[in-house]
Formats: sequence, C-alpha cells, structure tokens
Amino acid sequence: MNTNRNHYVFTCASNLERSGIIYSATSSTREKYELLLALDLLEFEIRQLTEYAKDCSDCYELLRVKLDQLTEWIESESLITKWTKWGEEPEARERALQLRDSAVKALCDVEKHQSACMVDHEQQVSLYFAALSNAISDEIRQFGLNEASRVLFIGSGALPVSALTTAKVVGCRVTCLDIDSEAVSLAERIAEKLGMSARVQFTSKRASELSDIQHFTHVMIASLVPNKQELLEELHQIIGMNTRVMLRYGNGLKEIFNYPFDKSQAADWHEESIRTPDTFYDTLILKKAAPVHV
Repeated sequence: MNTNRNHYVFTCASNLERSGIIYSATSSTREKYELLLALDLLEFEIRQLTEYAKDCSDCYELLRVKLDQLTEWIESESLITKWTKWGEEPEARERALQLRDSAVKALCDVEKHQSACMVDHEQQVSLYFAALSNAISDEIRQFGLNEASRVLFIGSGALPVSALTTAKVVGCRVTCLDIDSEAVSLAERIAEKLGMSARVQFTSKRASELSDIQHFTHVMIASLVPNKQELLEELHQIIGMNTRVMLRYGNGLKEIFNYPFDKSQAADWHEESIRTPDTFYDTLILKKAAPVHV
C-alpha cells in the first residue's frame, strides 16, 4: 500500500513539474541558493588560501589563480543573471561584502609576495595585473595626461602596475601614496629594479600632508581605496581648480572586488564617465565645480 501511495505522489509531482507549476516556482529560488553557495565557497577558498600561504609560499600561486577566477566570474553571464535577480537580497549582499573583504586582503598579500619575488627574478604577471595594465593606455588617453603632467596615485599598493605603466607610457612624474608602509617599501624596490625611481616616488603620507599637493595636475584613486567620498571631500579642499581626478570604483556586482562610490554624493564635482571595456571596475573623471556665488 505504501509503495502504491508513494508512486501516486511521485507521479502527481512529476506531472506538476512537467506542466511547469512546480518548476517555475523552484528554479528561480534554486538560482538564489546557487548564488549564495558560490559566494560562500569562493570566500572560504580565498580566506583559507590566504592563511595557508603564510606557511607555504607555493599557496600564493593557488591564491593568485583563485583571484583571477574571481575577476572572470564577476563578468560571467551566469553570475550577472543571478545577481540581477538576487543581488539586492540581504543574504547575497552580506556574503558579497564578506567575499570582497577576503579578496582585498588576499590581493594585498599576493601583491607583496609578487613584488618581493620580482626584485630577485622575473615573475609571471597574473591575469589580474595583465588586465589592469591593458586598460591603462586607454585610460591615459581619456585622462589627458602628457609629459608635463604631475600625477598623484592614491592606493598604489606593493605592485603599482598602474603608476609604473603611466610613468612609462606618458613619461610624466608620478607620486604614489599608500598607507601600508610595507607596500611602499616593496614598491620602491620594484621601481628601482625597473630603473624608474627618478620618475616614480612613493610615500605613506596622507594627501593633505603633501607640501606640493597644489602642483599635481592629475589624481588617480585606486578601486580598492575605501571611503571614497571622504577622500574626495579632503581632496576638494586642497587640490587646484584645474586638477582632474580619476576615480576607479565598483557598484553592484562589481562591488564584489571593488569599493563602491555613490555618484549622487559628487555634487561639488563635474563628472564624466569614461569607457573602460573588459575591466572589472568602472571609472569616473572628476573636476572641481566652480563655487556658486550668491
């Protein structure tokens, strides 16, 4: 009797699924949990590999590969579809921010490791750095840099690909600012190894502590710099009226590997979005708005 009843229930469920009554209700919900699981798994793997790398340097390569996978995943159609449906759910937002925190910490550690290795021998540039470097030339063109430009790069990190590429391609002088003194020390050694110390300098000071802040014609802000609104408020008080600011950020799905920026908070700036195809961050060019006299 139980066998017959179970068969009857299974048959009814199968008929309902074929008719779309069950499937339509569950497939979308399933996508939500596929998204949550993917976020959980990536965060766990990146966090664990970051810890493993402290004891085994070979794990840095595994961690680099995992970060490369993350940048590719952010641009995948399957994730974009799921994120469009479920990305604003509190559970998804919480997991995405946890993933970002783990990924940012991991990237800082990978940069330091790669920077230290490159001082002694050639190191393969990961997909992350290759993609970033490939995007630089187009950004430079749209940013209006030339040999006479003086550039302040905020959040340059231990392996300052953007800053070094800018100085090399344009021939201008670049000052790199990072609050991590270890990253600054490693970056200085990289610049020296590449013979670029004369054009690229490094400091751990705040922008407001630079005595020559008024002389910079351009400011670049890395996507992994948090509290962008507070930084822009500080810059607005100290840079010249004609200084242009390039702000990298990531909202929505891109916030998984970037810090966000609310453009509605840029009322004191003239803004211009620029095209950065094939990158996992977005870019704004900002210039101080002229004061309104009443």
